[in-house]
Amino acid sequence: MHNIFKKSDLPQRGGELFETLLRHKNVTVETIRSNEVRRGQWYDQKSDEWVLLLQGRAQLEYESEVKQLEKGDAVFIPARTKHRVLSTDGDALWLALHIA
Repeated sequence: MHNIFKKSDLPQRGGELFETLLRHKNVTVETIRSNEVRRGQWYDQKSDEWVLLLQGRAQLEYESEVKQLEKGDAVFIPARTKHRVLSTDGDALWLALHIA
């Protein structure tokens, strides 16, 4: 059993911490904890990704737009879509589903 709301180690300020909760066939479920991220790393993944912001506020940047996310917002990111976390307001907690 695992409680994703119990704080584990926090990433360093400006960083992210990834924890895999489940891998089954073509699906991976993970939590991502972002700590005051400013202009995070760009990602261009081979798999589709669906993310749900469980805690905090964030800005998700694509090559041509920025989405403002608040607690409870979910976004589908198709494979090969270049994206990054532009910023988070303090400690943000995400639930991510990767579909290969």
